[in-house]
Amino acid sequence: MRPPVRPDDTLALMLDDLRALRTALGTACELHAAEPSVTINEPAASLIARLRDLLLRHNTQGETLRGALDTTPGAGNSADAAGSAQVADFFLRMRKPRRSLILRDLSALLNLAAADLSILHSAALAMRREDLARLALDQLGELTPVIIEISRLLPSAAVSDLASVSIIADPLAADLAEANIHDAWHGESARGR
Repeated sequence: MRPPVRPDDTLALMLDDLRALRTALGTACELHAAEPSVTINEPAASLIARLRDLLLRHNTQGETLRGALDTTPGAGNSADAAGSAQVADFFLRMRKPRRSLILRDLSALLNLAAADLSILHSAALAMRREDLARLALDQLGELTPVIIEISRLLPSAAVSDLASVSIIADPLAADLAEANIHDAWHGESARGR
């Protein structure tokens, strides 16, 4: 029979998984910040730099609260079992230098981090750990605007990437695509031309 799982061990594993994911995302930011397709675009370069700083701060905050958990010896340090970080590592191994793909991958991983924060918030509330519940909610609140900002940069990055490989692309398509994507996310019909 398996011994019962202690609440603080469960929360520690969630925090370890988030830390590993954010660390992998931070590595991605470092690599992507050096890509020429990113460095020539001020909004993308600025976003990636701000994201890296945000991830570092979130990890520091998480580590502070994780240290206060009463965990079973040997129950922590779940880096080997950190599923979210393994997903991030896959994205890093398969990364492409095109700005649209860099932003797409960061968006996917940030949405994974947002889902992990939602799970942590819910679990912490259920276990009456208001400090962790508040931290997860605060971090989610800081992360979601970055995800939205990335989604706004994707259309222009996609059109720009076409031009970078000598495909003649309508530069106005980026604005129309951004409006259409916004409408789709809000349940409205596409504008078209």
